[in-house]
Amino acid sequence: MTSNGFTMARETIRQALHGAAEIEESARGLRPRRLGRAARLRMADHGALRAADDTAGVRLMLLTAAQSLTLEADISRSADGNAAPAFPAVIIARVDGDEVDRVAVSTGPVRRLRDGVMQEEAGDTLTHEFRLGGDGTRVREVALHLPHTAATLIRSIRLSSPAQAAPGGSSLRWLHHGSSISHGHEANDPLSSWPASAARDLGVELVDLSLAGNAMLDPFVADTIATTAVNLVTLKIGINPVGTAALRPRTLIPAWHGFLDRIRSAHPGVPILLISAISCPIHESVPGPTRLRAGGGHEGTPQPDSPDALTLEMTRAAIEQVAEARHDPLLGVLDGRRLLGPDDAHHLHDDVHPDHDGHALMARRFVHLVTGGDLTASSALRAAQRLTLQKSRG
Repeated sequence: MTSNGFTMARETIRQALHGAAEIEESARGLRPRRLGRAARLRMADHGALRAADDTAGVRLMLLTAAQSLTLEADISRSADGNAAPAFPAVIIARVDGDEVDRVAVSTGPVRRLRDGVMQEEAGDTLTHEFRLGGDGTRVREVALHLPHTAATLIRSIRLSSPAQAAPGGSSLRWLHHGSSISHGHEANDPLSSWPASAARDLGVELVDLSLAGNAMLDPFVADTIATTAVNLVTLKIGINPVGTAALRPRTLIPAWHGFLDRIRSAHPGVPILLISAISCPIHESVPGPTRLRAGGGHEGTPQPDSPDALTLEMTRAAIEQVAEARHDPLLGVLDGRRLLGPDDAHHLHDDVHPDHDGHALMARRFVHLVTGGDLTASSALRAAQRLTLQKSRG
């Protein structure tokens, strides 16, 4: 006990962190990472490393009667070139599922990409006291949701009463891998990206492997999924191979098969739902690279001399082809345009990324589809529920 209350031991903090593949310890503190060391050593791009270190879906789960919790942490937001960070980093405290406090961090360290190289600029450490309410005697479940738009280094956690690590919220674990469309920097807070919002409405535990700009069928991501205990896997891939012009049909289709081979080998009984790209008019029939348009927004790069350059239409056809070729009864396809279609393009605030309301719309539609609105999607959820029940029975 200190003059400021009870200080949590690092091991208790480690046990209480959910949603991270690895928790790296240093003299400064604990850093949750969504991709482990082996995966990070296989990366060829600092942008992928930065995206993976954003603590999307990472939360601290405690059982405590504490009325207040003080977090001391380095919150490292992202910026490109000399620009200021585009998004604040929001941390939310919830008690027994209800939000009780939040903080929006707009200062601190900055992870800046220049010419593909990431450098971290020093900044102030956050010290913030979250008010948890209560009478100080009744033990409750306290969740601290870390920012989805920034990396987090936890230096210390102090409470007004002792705390212990809480178990995960649900035995049905849903792992989602997607691009910035899922990562959701444009969503107002870490609970408002469409996967996070859908998971909360469905009452399932989300493992969020959304990697802004980096849903590229990388083998190290497949290996991470393969080594994670899950009951349902959804893979939403399309915009990044198009927007970077990094793949062609010749490489895209084998990459899909190799990615799925790694996952299926490790999870033979887990349902996998492939979700194709949402509607994005600038890339439906126009390939990448995505480029800034004069006056704001984005546009594609017409390449009439490259007939095999990928468009979103081509990626959707490729997903259907891959699924058909695999003859896997636990593998299904959901057209992403059912989450955000051509009539919803006004939610793409920069012609590519859904705004906050767009994420809310996608979440509602996904929940509707997996709970009976679509045969394939709802079959995947039912299979995951059966698998969860089987595992709980041993």
